[in-house]
Amino acid sequence: MTREEQEWWVQAARDDWKAFESLKRDNNYSLAVFHLQQAAEKGLKSLCYKGGRPGFTHSGLELLKKLAGMGFGVTNDLYAAARRLDPHYTLARYPNGVGGVPRDYYDLSLLEELELCARTLMSFVDSNQ
Repeated sequence: MTREEQEWWVQAARDDWKAFESLKRDNNYSLAVFHLQQAAEKGLKSLCYKGGRPGFTHSGLELLKKLAGMGFGVTNDLYAAARRLDPHYTLARYPNGVGGVPRDYYDLSLLEELELCARTLMSFVDSNQ
């Protein structure tokens, strides 16, 4: 694994964050939430690459466990944020995940709650780059 690969994941996370911001402005909350989850996941994967052990999962929780095992200072608030955000990898995209059109299950309040979770995880990523 190279520093270049780590940077690919960092840039992909930043691109997902930009997509989140645009979708939030457009009131497309379900897809905005999906991109929040993606930004956090890719940011955490960048740290796995930094540590020489890529992560092959979509779960922020599992990535945090791997990072903890690599010596990163993972705290309980990070685990809580990942637990809250992880399910939206599926729920925000697939009608059979929520039992209807995902946009009908998301509102600004839920988006803002999940945004705080993603910001917690991204702050951890940024502080460990």
